Amino acid sequence: PPPPPGLPALGGEGTGARVLEESLWRAAGGPESAMYFLSGWPRRLLCPLKGSERPFYIQPDSRRLLFALLSQTQISLWYSRPSVLIVSYKESAKAASQFGSYEKTEWKSDSSMIAVTTANGYILLFDIGYSGQEKCLYEPVYPKGNPRVKVTPGYKEEQCAPSLTVEMKKVLDFQAKITSLQSMQDDLVIATNDGILHLIHWDGLTNGRKAINLCSVPFSVDLQSSRGPSLDFESVHIEDMEHCATLDGFAVVFDDGRIGFITPISSKLTAENLQVVCAQEVTDGTCVAINNKYKLMAFGCVNGSVLVYTMDTTTGAMQLSHKLELTPKHYPDIWNKTGAVKLVRWSPDCSVAMVTWECGGLSLWSVFGAHLFCTLGGDFAHYSDGTKKEPIKISSMSWGAEGYHLWVISNDGTHQIGNDLENKSVLQQAEILQFQFIKSALTVNPCMNNQEQVLLQGEDRLYLNCGDTLQNQNSSTASANSGHQPVREKNPLYKGILVPQGLSTLLGHRHWHVVQIHSTYLESNWPIKFAAVDQLGQCVAVAGRYGIAHYALFTRKWKLFGNITQEQNMAVTGGLAWWNDFIVLACYNLIDHQEELRLYLRSSNLDNVFAHITKVQSETLLINVFRDMVILFRVDCSICLYSIDRRDDGPNPTANVQVLQEVSMSRYIPHPSLVISVTLTSVRTETGITFKMPQQVPVEMPVLQ
Repeated sequence: PPPPPGLPALGGEGTGARVLEESLWRAAGGPESAMYFLSGWPRRLLCPLKGSERPFYIQPDSRRLLFALLSQTQISLWYSRPSVLIVSYKESAKAASQFGSYEKTEWKSDSSMIAVTTANGYILLFDIGYSGQEKCLYEPVYPKGNPRVKVTPGYKEEQCAPSLTVEMKKVLDFQAKITSLQSMQDDLVIATNDGILHLIHWDGLTNGRKAINLCSVPFSVDLQSSRGPSLDFESVHIEDMEHCATLDGFAVVFDDGRIGFITPISSKLTAENLQVVCAQEVTDGTCVAINNKYKLMAFGCVNGSVLVYTMDTTTGAMQLSHKLELTPKHYPDIWNKTGAVKLVRWSPDCSVAMVTWECGGLSLWSVFGAHLFCTLGGDFAHYSDGTKKEPIKISSMSWGAEGYHLWVISNDGTHQIGNDLENKSVLQQAEILQFQFIKSALTVNPCMNNQEQVLLQGEDRLYLNCGDTLQNQNSSTASANSGHQPVREKNPLYKGILVPQGLSTLLGHRHWHVVQIHSTYLESNWPIKFAAVDQLGQCVAVAGRYGIAHYALFTRKWKLFGNITQEQNMAVTGGLAWWNDFIVLACYNLIDHQEELRLYLRSSNLDNVFAHITKVQSETLLINVFRDMVILFRVDCSICLYSIDRRDDGPNPTANVQVLQEVSMSRYIPHPSLVISVTLTSVRTETGITFKMPQQVPVEMPVLQ
């Protein structure tokens, strides 16, 4: 069915609004809640490189704070926020003639080095370092009296683009065209068009490891030894590959269009220890992208569709999960005219995949195939007078930090962007574009204790739809002078307020609260990682690189740490949630080097003096709240259940936290990052569970899911 009419538009009039309305309906009422929405017009970044060369390839580092852009003979490093050029390196004419033009690049995991492949079969290894005493290229200017400038040492330097140097360290000649390369911690895996896999250290040494000839590796349709090698893969080479940490292997596309997965039988990457499993009846593969969180491999095809595979845990065979493809029903004019899939890019949180084709355009799908938008159809594809637009043709693209931006390099000589989309006579050169996105807070913080409000988070703002506008406004007026009274007992906001009864009620309202994240907090803690809304939809909390901040709609004020040192010494790791008027979060204490569970009272000053702090044994990956209990999922694959009690025996309400139970799930979970969420339910069980404090067990026993 179509989305309900009258949904609020967050991205302005026209295309962005339509996409957001349709996508919001899917997010609120559909089977998947972790969705992305395009917001506003794309930004155009001017490339200040000298000469006529234009960038054609982009690759982010592991934190997505630095981006390497390649042109024919230049490599340039960009910073994410602000999006500015830091440094560039240009080959001499003599070296460019020897090496050939640049083609691809890959970062070392710690961002200290970068490798560049060239057309003549060379790999150039560059060192990335800080340039002398000058720490930053740009210095922000703050208003006089800004306390952060005085209190926090090095505060200005941390918020600016660092001053970096690029220095060539080593040149490696492989005497064959390099088709793909992947970084694996301290090693580089390189595929060449003569069918060889090379494994070298980042210092350029092989450390005695021999190159692997694909002809000597067995190929089959699964890992069952009884079937053995049965496929003919002579004279093939890898055209594209990507490493999958959770599947422990490489998804590959061969030059003849067949696709497969290279898995090591043991920990060593040698020809004797490798096995290639191939998908049956696929001969038109073009590219591959890995989703580590869901253990999925997305293969682009010549026919324009994307085949998403997983591995059968029983046989080891590649198993088709679903397809990402345009349908003739929704895109009758273009569904079979897109050309081959050129690129597939999963978002950093693995929730969505962006696809582009040889004919151009962008299309976004959720992880399991819900189509969110496509620029080849609808409002994207036509001008206001009905004439058709030319789709943007993309040579390379990459997601930015937390998925708030998509960096796109267009290979068009000219392109129309921004407000000039309606003016066909205005042509502008568009080399680097930044598409802006907002996303559901559930993508990275799947805390389901509040299912009535829709909370979206963007780079610098939050969007909250919390039901009846008039009623909330009346309640807000009544609570304007509530001060720091305990929310549940004294705050007039909670007298007579009706919690929305289901999403059908929610979707009938047009009113959105757009909350601009406090600039002071954002400057030192971008990007925002987690966001959560309380059960009544009146208070929101966010966590960025360090610390937290929270906002109340009825006071329209943010609360930040008064002590900046406390803020910068705490990093939220496992998410945050609301329990009544307390903020519950799992964090890492940078001073004590200790994992902790903390509760902060909303009505008190944001200070550790008013926090209840419980030490945790290992890093927390997920957090959730159910009634008066908190559940943590930790990096050692254990689950810990806590009870929370509110105490009003002092000037300020406090919380008491006690451990109920700890359960190890390491026998059942192969990798902690594969766990998507951890929740509790009130379904009773017949088998008894021994709690450390039996008197704390609720009437309805929770069941771990």
